[in-house]
Amino acid sequence: FVLVSVVKRNPSLLEKITSRGHEVAIHGLEHQSILDLGSEEFKHQIHEAKIYVEKEIGERVYGYRTPNFQINSEGIEIIEGCGYEYDSSINPCLKIPGWYGDPKAPIHPYKIGESMIEFPASVYPLIRLPGGIHAPRFIFMEAIFLG
Repeated sequence: FVLVSVVKRNPSLLEKITSRGHEVAIHGLEHQSILDLGSEEFKHQIHEAKIYVEKEIGERVYGYRTPNFQINSEGIEIIEGCGYEYDSSINPCLKIPGWYGDPKAPIHPYKIGESMIEFPASVYPLIRLPGGIHAPRFIFMEAIFLG
């Protein structure tokens, strides 16, 4: 998931990603979610980001992930309306201060909206904590420094 602002500062980034066989998906123009921008600006930005990256790589972009996992049902509708086929903005983890989680969300891919697929962020299934090798360390560090 790439930010267009980062891609513009690092022109070779997209070529490096695609030349290694990876798919390019969108994270936005800047690191702002629908909750930061409002629905109209969010729609504009994720549409512009998709167009920009598709032009640069010469391929269709299928996926989107909102910054900080901040998403709502209106955001899902907007993402789908902009032509994305999948989203990965749902974090099905327990609610942890400073993290955005939906503990009731499925942990496996599922249909969302009219025809889009949601690939939720990885969590440890039994305890529903954010997954990935660094997640426990970040939670621990936030607990120490943020109280």
